[in-house]
Amino acid sequence: MLFDPTMFDRLDPQIQESMRAAPTDMKFDNFSELNPLEMRGFCKAMCFPDPGFGSIAATQYVEVAGPDGNEIPVKLYFPEAPLRARLQPPRPLIAYYHGGGWVSCDIETHDSFCRALCKLTGAVIASVDYRLGPEAPFPAAPEDCFVATQWLSEHAALLHIDPNRIVVAGDSAGGNLAAVVSLMNAERKAFAICHQLLIYPSARWESWFIKGYLADVKDAQHPWVAPLLALDVRGLPSATIVTAEFDGLNVQIDEYQEKLIAAGVEVKRLNYAGTVHGFLTIYADLDHARKALQEIAMHIRSVTQRARA
Repeated sequence: MLFDPTMFDRLDPQIQESMRAAPTDMKFDNFSELNPLEMRGFCKAMCFPDPGFGSIAATQYVEVAGPDGNEIPVKLYFPEAPLRARLQPPRPLIAYYHGGGWVSCDIETHDSFCRALCKLTGAVIASVDYRLGPEAPFPAAPEDCFVATQWLSEHAALLHIDPNRIVVAGDSAGGNLAAVVSLMNAERKAFAICHQLLIYPSARWESWFIKGYLADVKDAQHPWVAPLLALDVRGLPSATIVTAEFDGLNVQIDEYQEKLIAAGVEVKRLNYAGTVHGFLTIYADLDHARKALQEIAMHIRSVTQRARA
């Protein structure tokens, strides 16, 4: 379960209020009861509020040729106007993979979050609209994320980004994909990743979670589905792991953090009390989520500045 309802009284008061106000049919926790179409409707209905950090300079859509003859839409967010940016050193890039259980959400559901991340980090954000299950089951999602990020690195001069300061990032299923892209790149060595931003990531497959991502249940043992099962994580980029106190994924996240540290990977853990899985998007306009996003962005800004030096 993503949240134990017996912990309700220990939640941040603003989240309690929001949960009480939510329609009954939106109070799901066992997502295996939802089919992918229901899950998509559920995510759209949550609206992913604008945290209100102000406007950015520009956005742009690009289409990247996918690994299976598909096209991968990518939405770019720029902290300053392109002509002015050319007068400054290239910006870091955050390749962002949205959450949604690998079967729901898209670049538009996470638009407000990516705008805020762009504003607060000063980085160019590239939000990748990877293919979803069940229409395109594993490994379509990680392959799309990998190919899109490789394209972004190869077109760094065009986008005026620094190919040596690429952060892979995502929330929930997207956090899983960020970890997986790091594992894939450790094998393929196609581009440079300076850091991983893993926001309450899934580190292994859970049978209670939404079905539709895997065409074959045996794939649940693949490290590109469950990075916790990777045989070797030595040499992976440093990582920031963001967690919520009352998140049912914390046990597996703890295990993955321990695995990274044991392999010599530098890990920074940012844990937020009184809150739940999804708080940075579902409850983005609440005080504690806004404060957390500011802290996370400040940390990532520091990481990318050190990478430049």
